[in-house]
Amino acid sequence: MNRNFGFTLIEMMIVVAIVGVLAAISIPLYQGYVAKSQITTALAELNGAKTQYELILSGATASSTTDFTVVNMFFSGSQSNVCIYDVNPPASGVANKALVCQLNHVATPIAGEFVYLNRDLAGAWTCSTSLGIATKFKPSGCS
Repeated sequence: MNRNFGFTLIEMMIVVAIVGVLAAISIPLYQGYVAKSQITTALAELNGAKTQYELILSGATASSTTDFTVVNMFFSGSQSNVCIYDVNPPASGVANKALVCQLNHVATPIAGEFVYLNRDLAGAWTCSTSLGIATKFKPSGCS
């Protein structure tokens, strides 16, 4: 007696359906985690520039465009974010959007959006984002 071993067409279709459902659930979740991590990376890059900003504001260092540029301030090595640092902070020290980072990650829903660090008169820093970034992607403490 000959016995055939293998999978039937129905069994294969069930497996394909299960894989399809799992992919439909996991891909959007994964893209959300990637977007969150990219905003966190941009915020980390901006946080690294706060010290230099404060030094320029206090007059401890001469401000020039070569001291405070994107090339010198990349900490994570992520070449996808474009960070702009205000090399001429206002004398009052109050600056909305003092440090700005544009997110240029094409494959995510936050491409082209901005993350800002703002400085108030007391020297406290706050984080904000452009309106196109959904609340679910923002780090805690960033409005």
